[in-house]
Amino acid sequence: MDGKKRSKTKEKRLRNRVKHKSYQEFIDEIAERLKEKKEIEELFKRVIILKADDVLKEMEIKEKNNEILTGLHNERKEDKFDG
Repeated sequence: MDGKKRSKTKEKRLRNRVKHKSYQEFIDEIAERLKEKKEIEELFKRVIILKADDVLKEMEIKEKNNEILTGLHNERKEDKFDG
């Protein structure tokens, strides 16, 4: 039994052994992570800008609607006074 236990622990050690990376692989991996992080930040900036544009468009639409509605309201008042 002791022989089997030893072989199992040896197998575990071999499985759990970390593959050592070369310095260049390590640098490349870090560079890739930073690149992904920057891409994500750029996407967030675009989303925020798009949301801001949507808000501005919505505000412009509301202003135009209010101008149209107040214009119609004023026309109705004028029609009442004329009629």
